[in-house]
Amino acid sequence: MPRSLTLLTVCLCAVFGPGARRVDAAPQAFVATLSGAKESPPNASPATGSTAVIMDVVAHTMRIIANFSGLVGLVTAAHIHAPTATPFAGNIGIATVLPSFTGFPLGANSGTYDFTFDTTLPTSFNAAFVTANGGTAAGAEAALLAALASGRAYFNIHSNMFPAGEIRGFPVTPFTDDPLTNGVTVVQAVHVTELRQFIDAQRLRFKLTGFLWTDATLDPVVTVVKAQHILDLRLALAQAYVEADRSAPTYGDPSLAAGTTIEGSHLAEIRAAAVTLSIF
Repeated sequence: MPRSLTLLTVCLCAVFGPGARRVDAAPQAFVATLSGAKESPPNASPATGSTAVIMDVVAHTMRIIANFSGLVGLVTAAHIHAPTATPFAGNIGIATVLPSFTGFPLGANSGTYDFTFDTTLPTSFNAAFVTANGGTAAGAEAALLAALASGRAYFNIHSNMFPAGEIRGFPVTPFTDDPLTNGVTVVQAVHVTELRQFIDAQRLRFKLTGFLWTDATLDPVVTVVKAQHILDLRLALAQAYVEADRSAPTYGDPSLAAGTTIEGSHLAEIRAAAVTLSIF
């Protein structure tokens, strides 16, 4: 049942309210489902999970979001391993902080996780990974992003029953043209259409109907993406956040007037927010 109109108003103020600063960052989001079948070699664990890795090379952050349940064992560690020799296959050493992600729920067989790492800090990575990539945090950040973008990084949850890993998955981007770069990427109808589909899927998870989109059908050749299309995406997603009892996302350019030129960062922010909600 929808929450109160008052709560929605508060959340929308967070999205569109005054004081927000325009940011040209284009965060990249990667998502994966986790299972024992994806381990190498595979195992028969019935556990399931999902993760999102959101990298922002302008803000220099790496947000890790995960949920998992049904582990046979108890969590001993969780990491991202990279880069495998072959995309979506094989094993390789740990790229991220040791002995485990900061604050990950160790000793549990189910749980959730949401933490943002500062990728300017070498301590956000395995020291050996930093050394192998120029000896700097910047080199490690670039190498991990390249591994994620090429399907050569995997998220692994280790347990006492499966020390090498009970469930894992290779995060991938769910979107066309990722990253969307201001001044480089031409924002197209397909970018809006796939976000509409992704957001409507989240709305259904939280018992909301599909959103009534402005210009319901966007022609991939003729349609020019405009401010109202972006505002629709923000509102549709904000309503889903309210139903999930979560604070709605904020945006770098909160007030989009008619005629505003739509840039990649406008969509990239919504992509990251939509992926975040999809994990919970």
